[in-house]
Amino acid sequence: MENQEAYINQILQSRKEHEHALIQSSRNWLSLSGLFLLHEGDNRVNSSPHGIFIEGFPADAEIIINGAKGRASLVQATAGVLLNDKPAQPQFLIADVDGEADVLAAGSLLMIVIQRGSQLYLRVWNLDAQTLKDFHGLNYYPVNPAFCLPAEYIPFDIPREKIIRDAIGGETSKPFPGFVRFRFMGSNYELIAEEIEEQFLLNFTDLTRQDTTYPGGRFMVIDKPEQNEMTLDFNLARNWPCAYTPYATCPLPPVENHLMLRIEAGEMRYHD
Repeated sequence: MENQEAYINQILQSRKEHEHALIQSSRNWLSLSGLFLLHEGDNRVNSSPHGIFIEGFPADAEIIINGAKGRASLVQATAGVLLNDKPAQPQFLIADVDGEADVLAAGSLLMIVIQRGSQLYLRVWNLDAQTLKDFHGLNYYPVNPAFCLPAEYIPFDIPREKIIRDAIGGETSKPFPGFVRFRFMGSNYELIAEEIEEQFLLNFTDLTRQDTTYPGGRFMVIDKPEQNEMTLDFNLARNWPCAYTPYATCPLPPVENHLMLRIEAGEMRYHD
């Protein structure tokens, strides 16, 4: 590869920017501290064992969220609870799939309603989370230009819809218009590509999941090629948020993308 030093510095800069973006927002994956199923009917959120118990919830506060027919509404909130930075009042709550989600705040906790499949959940962040205070950067393989590979995008004759499962058991239909073929160590390999607007998502696992990378898989987002030829740079492979917290809802790689080789490039397991 020409100008190898410049290439390595470019990858290192990309990693630095990724780490900065990871913790830039107060609602980040490291401060994520809870995920709770909202049942049909009233769900009481408080600091007692009765209802949804959230560690760190103010002892004198309570929220009642009603779930009905795939929608959530705030029924009641004690004084001091905020909704979008204002005193909370009863209203329907916008979930993440419907636009900019409504944000509830109680003490150091921030909460929104998310929808996965037909289920509603309460997602909780703790701004004082120890996991955020303990953050000391991500783990990576050394940059290796040998894992920056020429590849070919091959569209399917007929675009496919596939059911993709997530980490909490949900299922969603996703569009897959084609696959990416690359050659490594004398053998050909393929990854089916999910379409996300003007880009492709490559969600995969490889044999390093056994010892050095996150077992749930990694991913790359790449621009759609103007021609069928493209570059596949595994030095840019990243972990899904589930690598950092048990409360994320990451998609699992499709079975077609379980690579039977070691991709010793990109992000490694987060925990030491």
